[in-house]
Amino acid sequence: QCALYRHYPTDSAHCTDITQQTVRTVQTLPNRQCALYRHYPTDSAHCTDITQQTARTVQTLPNRQRALYRHYPIDSAHCTDITQQTVYTVQTLPNKQRALYRHYPTDSAHCTDITQQTARTVQTLPNRQCALYRHYPTDSAHCTDITQQTVRTVQTLPNRQCSLYRHYPTDSAHCTDITQQTARTVQTLPNRQCALYRHYPIDSAH
Repeated sequence: QCALYRHYPTDSAHCTDITQQTVRTVQTLPNRQCALYRHYPTDSAHCTDITQQTARTVQTLPNRQRALYRHYPIDSAHCTDITQQTVYTVQTLPNKQRALYRHYPTDSAHCTDITQQTARTVQTLPNRQCALYRHYPTDSAHCTDITQQTVRTVQTLPNRQCSLYRHYPTDSAHCTDITQQTARTVQTLPNRQCALYRHYPIDSAH
């Protein structure tokens, strides 16, 4: 056995190994920490791995915090990951709040986004609630995601609420979107409801 802790923009060309790792907290960028746990059945050209990170509250922009928990089924050249974020109420503009909850089975290595959320609470699975409110000026050139949300209600404009609840098996290989939401509740799977409200200036061909 050996312990391996790596941060890959790209992963080696030829490498076969089996690695099981214990926990380690590593420093990546200033004011940012993460704990990496990985098991490699094969670590080859595109580095297949599973990564679980413990909770960390990191400072990104002034007056903004977030906690990142990630599980990587594949960590390759384009970094496929699953991200779960805990709830944080952050102050953005005066009289405006937002909270972000995300679960990505695949989240491209190239992903830049700005998220602004408004308010809605819905029932999805039994004993589970979720609400997602997002506005993307840019949502990465390469981004496939599945989003599961926990609950948060916030006020944006006077007497106005909106909500976005999304489950993406695939969300285009190339997708830049801006999402504006009003309210509708739809039935998807048994015992599951979600409301989808989207406006795409551009929604990729794939």
